[in-house]
Parts: sequence; C-alpha cells; structure tokens
Amino acid sequence: MTKSIQQVKQNLENLKSQVAETATELEALHSSYLELLGHSLKQQLILACYQICTQIYPQSFTNLSLSAKQDLQQKLRQLSLDLKPQLTEIITRKELEPKPSQLNLMAELIKKLPKPSREGEAENTLAQNDLELIKAEIANLENIEDLENIELIAIDTSSIDTSLDEELKPDNFLEEVIKEQIDFENPEHLISWHQQIEREIKNPR
Repeated sequence: MTKSIQQVKQNLENLKSQVAETATELEALHSSYLELLGHSLKQQLILACYQICTQIYPQSFTNLSLSAKQDLQQKLRQLSLDLKPQLTEIITRKELEPKPSQLNLMAELIKKLPKPSREGEAENTLAQNDLELIKAEIANLENIEDLENIELIAIDTSSIDTSLDEELKPDNFLEEVIKEQIDFENPEHLISWHQQIEREIKNPR
C-alpha cells in the first residue's frame, strides 16, 4: 500500500514536470507567433494607409502641407512601433482573468440584486407631526416622561442609497474581480492561459 502511494506521488510529480515543460514550449511558440503577427500587422497598417492616401482620399492627401505629411508619417511610424509591446504584454501576463461568460453571468447577477427604493426628497424627510407621534411611542415604550428636550432628526437616506447603488453597479464590481495567479504545473491553468492568450489576440484591450 505504501509503495502504491509513493508511486502515485511520483506519477503526479512527473505529470507536473511534463506540464511545466509544455508550458515553456507553449510560451516560446506564442512568443514566435506574436512576433510574426506584429510584423504582419505593421505591413498591413502601411498597406492600408497607402491605399487610403493614394486611392480613397488622394486629393486630400495631395493637399496636405509638407509638415502635415511628415507628421502623418511620424504618427504611423509610432503606431507601428507600439504594436510590438502591446502584443508582448499579452504573453507576459501571469494571471488568469475570468472568462467573458463568467463576467457576463456575474454582471447579470448584480443587475438582479434588489436595490433600495428611491423616493422623493419630500418622502425622505419626516413631517413635524410624524416626529411628535414617534416621541409619544418612545415614551410609551421606554416610560420616558420628559421629552421636551429630546430632538428627533429626520435622516435623509438619499446619499446612502446613492453610495449603495454605486457599489452594486456591475462595472464597479467587475473591476474588483480577483485574478488567479497562473500555476504552470497545473494542466487546467495551462489550458485556460492558452485560451486567454487567444482571446486577447482576437479582442485586444
């Protein structure tokens, strides 16, 4: 029995090692792919700008001053340079983010939470006769005889409702979603990480 347990532990360690090696290989493949993708996007950007300037709006481009053309070229050059770090950032994230389906579900749940009722400003303050009635009820309950010096203040709860509403907004809630650190020896984490990279490539931030 002891030998079987040791064998299982050894198998688990071997599996972790294999998963870690796969993660390293997968990261290298993604890095190479993103580098090629960045180069391709740069070429596509240049080609698209060329088409726009020479075929779609040729007269507008011709009418630009020399300094305006140089400024346009500089902005395009900077935009193409910014592509690489944006793509590199995708592979460097070491935290798992909730999948879109999970975020949508949490957002819907937040929307369905009961909200405090909002009433008009007049309804949020008590009339004087209501205050006197409350005083009388307190006197009956607590056997208090002298209520002349007791001042009941009507509390305006509109600000409280507002702050609570802010906390219950789906956007505010989703910003606080805790991200899970990636364990590259966990096969489930490895799969989720791969899917996350694919989502980021298709729908960059």
